Amino acid sequence: MKKTNELRKIIVVSALALTLAATAFVGANNLVFAAAIQPETIPHTDDIKSSYEVANVATDNFQTPSLTVVFRENLDKNGKPYPHNVPGSGAMSKEEAAQIGARYIFDMYGESINGKAVEMLYAAWPFSSKTYWVGTVANSVKDFETATLSDAELAEAAKNAGEGTTVAAVGPAPEYLYRFSIDAVTGERVSINEHLDIPEPTDLGEGKTYTLSPVQMEAMQFEAPANVDEYAAVVRSFAQKHFNRSTVVSVEFHRISLNTGDRTATKSHGEAYREAYAADKDKPFTFTLYEKGRDITFNVTDSTGRVANVTVDMDTKQITFFDTSNSDFIPGFNYEGEGGVG
Repeated sequence: MKKTNELRKIIVVSALALTLAATAFVGANNLVFAAAIQPETIPHTDDIKSSYEVANVATDNFQTPSLTVVFRENLDKNGKPYPHNVPGSGAMSKEEAAQIGARYIFDMYGESINGKAVEMLYAAWPFSSKTYWVGTVANSVKDFETATLSDAELAEAAKNAGEGTTVAAVGPAPEYLYRFSIDAVTGERVSINEHLDIPEPTDLGEGKTYTLSPVQMEAMQFEAPANVDEYAAVVRSFAQKHFNRSTVVSVEFHRISLNTGDRTATKSHGEAYREAYAADKDKPFTFTLYEKGRDITFNVTDSTGRVANVTVDMDTKQITFFDTSNSDFIPGFNYEGEGGVG
């Protein structure tokens, strides 16, 4: 079994909000949702230009790639596009955004996407002060095709999404090479991820058994490992390439994931933890933890105050998640009430 960076459990939910919404699937369940958003609640801030300018800092051997650029149109059950996916008048073209994404990918990974296909999704989410172009890079347009969910999967998706939410009848996310997002007006870099197939460790090593309460177990996630500086150095180097108009000023440890290793049990650790927490969050229960197959997450701040959420695979030291969209979230946005999401 392989795990990809899209299915990692430890990624902070708030940092995933833009990515999950833009790619239209939910975690490992691959169940698609689209929020029922009232058009009048959408802040089309893309009509407001900012002072940000895209800096061309790639090395001299960067060449403008030839790309096949397609627009991703998200439709509701009546076949009409969701208003938050309709580009505003101030947004750059999808072609220009794709080329900025190509430069972004080259700067971060040193790879050209010449000859590749790029699917561009416009996103004007009401919880964000910015609008975005979200690009998905694949070998061909055919790779963007998705399977249709069954009636049972649609029912489950609707149940999980909650009342008042429309569920789209598309299935598992397609294979991709890279995914990025930029400010739809200025081209400022927001997030980037490379598709990684990281094998599950075949040997988790000798586990250690604990008997702790759910609250105590949760606290273990925020204890930094002894070699935290090694991961911080990897994160700082990667983040500085992203922040091409500013300087990284701090790299702060946030949390590590806890691997119980028992992925084939009838009752998963997650279920056991939730049941124990619901029954009595202070009552001890027994579990075993392993050192392999974990993630470590950092918060990186640049000289402008923008914060990136960064996740690293602890076994390979590969960056599996990089996103700054939390910096754009509107404080106090009402997710549950009138005009909210979900």
